[in-house]
Amino acid sequence: MEYVDPKPGDLIEIFRLGYEHWAVYVGSGYVIHLTSSRDSNSKAMVKMERLSHVAGSDNYDVNNKHDSKYPVRSPEEIVSRAEMLVGKKMEYNLFTQNCEHCATSLRYNVTPCDQVSALFVDLDRFLVVPVSG
Repeated sequence: MEYVDPKPGDLIEIFRLGYEHWAVYVGSGYVIHLTSSRDSNSKAMVKMERLSHVAGSDNYDVNNKHDSKYPVRSPEEIVSRAEMLVGKKMEYNLFTQNCEHCATSLRYNVTPCDQVSALFVDLDRFLVVPVSG
């Protein structure tokens, strides 16, 4: 896969098996992302790491998918806000505070999460049970 060169402030979508991991590109090959804590299911930490390390062998792409829907902060503000979070432990919740929420809130100041929305749509398809009377 050919990768687009990300610019500071871009959202990076990393394609894992079964889900996507999200990060914010901050320049010089580094991203800032929310990653789960090894010692807790409900805690996560914000880390700054090389994009190549975070992606590993998985494909990734720049995906600023909500740029036409929400106001975008300046690249400098996105990077500055992201850097302030590095090293902080945060609550982790798949539905309300995950890596996609963290990344999108830095870029847009809102927390849309399409993965969770898609999960509910998929669950809804399986949970609808026809009732005959």
